[in-house]
Amino acid sequence: MKKLLVSAVLVMCLFFLVGVIINLLVDREKMTARVQDEMQDVLGLEVDFEQPLRFSLWRGPLVRAGTVTLTTGSEAVASVERALVRLRIMPLLRGDIQVQTVLLDAPELRIERIGGGEFKPGFTGRGEGSVQPLSIPRLRVRDAVVRFHGRPGDREWLFQQCALQLDDIQHAGGEQSDWLASLAMQGSLTCEQIEQGRLQATDVAIDVAGSEGQLAFKLLTGTAFDGQLNARLDLDLASELPQYTLQAGLDDFSLDEFVTALDEGQEASGRMILNLELEGEGDDWLQLRQSAAGKLSLEATGLVLYGVDLDEELDSYAATQRFNLVDVGAVFLAGPLGLAASRGYSFTGMLQTSGEQTPIAEMSSEWTIAQGRAKAEDVAMRTEKSRVALTGELDFINYAFVDLRVAVIDVDGCAMIEQRIDGSFRNPEVASPNVLVEAMGPVLDLLERGLSALNADGECEAFYAGNITHP
Repeated sequence: MKKLLVSAVLVMCLFFLVGVIINLLVDREKMTARVQDEMQDVLGLEVDFEQPLRFSLWRGPLVRAGTVTLTTGSEAVASVERALVRLRIMPLLRGDIQVQTVLLDAPELRIERIGGGEFKPGFTGRGEGSVQPLSIPRLRVRDAVVRFHGRPGDREWLFQQCALQLDDIQHAGGEQSDWLASLAMQGSLTCEQIEQGRLQATDVAIDVAGSEGQLAFKLLTGTAFDGQLNARLDLDLASELPQYTLQAGLDDFSLDEFVTALDEGQEASGRMILNLELEGEGDDWLQLRQSAAGKLSLEATGLVLYGVDLDEELDSYAATQRFNLVDVGAVFLAGPLGLAASRGYSFTGMLQTSGEQTPIAEMSSEWTIAQGRAKAEDVAMRTEKSRVALTGELDFINYAFVDLRVAVIDVDGCAMIEQRIDGSFRNPEVASPNVLVEAMGPVLDLLERGLSALNADGECEAFYAGNITHP
């Protein structure tokens, strides 16, 4: 036993001594420059090591790097405070470099979409051509920060305190289509906070698993607007065009927290459930959006809108001349229209606390998605005495409202008061409310009687024919 301990100590001392000799004999600055040039060639980015690389055999052969920065032009796009690469000892003794573990401490990455399907940094080096086979048994990333900028002028997406643990990362190499089709990995991704302005999700944890280009990302935990996130993303990277399938939802979230996040000072109450199913394919971000197809639905219970009594407003013809139906639609269709609103549309203050309120007895928000457009299929709500419905499309390719109309409808589903919104999400054209019937009297009476009572032909073009019935 004593001989075994002595032998172990001698081996450790030998490794330590060899490590010291390597650092003395190897020109670390020259070696660092070679690694730097190779990384620049592969990534197509400028690489800067703040200090020369260090080599060690203590606890296994490894290479350490201090702060490393990646830049394009004069702009830093990524950095890491500390990097460690541990190598397999036996292959190294044969002159074969095989990575055992990669550890990155406090990396920061900035991604910016610069138009179409292009992103910056673009990684334009030879890494986009034929690559060597890859095998990394362990990858650990700690305290990461990622910043993502979409279109110019959009708020920044910020991913904070993120950690990545991946095991058995491997692919067979070759051209991009080849190595993607053989990609395999398993592990987890966590982020303590993801935010864009006042929109925020916390305690996000994702399970990652897959092989032969078939990857699955399952959301294990996540909270947003006091509701629970759920999602599963399946990627098929082995197809001629990469394909994705997404099932996502937000269960029992607070409408009050949602509208406050979109526009501080607004108020509403109730709980909602959002469900999204989406699939598509493509080689870049633009193709993925253009091919997007699926459906979205929004359910709600106990909804109350504050700052306006819709039925009381409709009881006065004069009040209808200044009533903003788009605000009503922006709230009770909080799912897709709320997303558009977060990109530029602002509420006009309808939901400011004023003592008035509108309880919502029932609502429906069903959308279909095709070619990057969300189309309203059955979108309406009912108060005690009236109904409001919405038609039209949201274009997420050009980020625009397409013939989106919100209307107060009568007993036959005909529009009595209609308001249209067109144009970009950022600068929409919101028309004034159009009262389609000239009548000096309560509009609520006309809603009950219907336009047919005032029309000699007894017919009208139905604006809404969905499942929300007249009060």
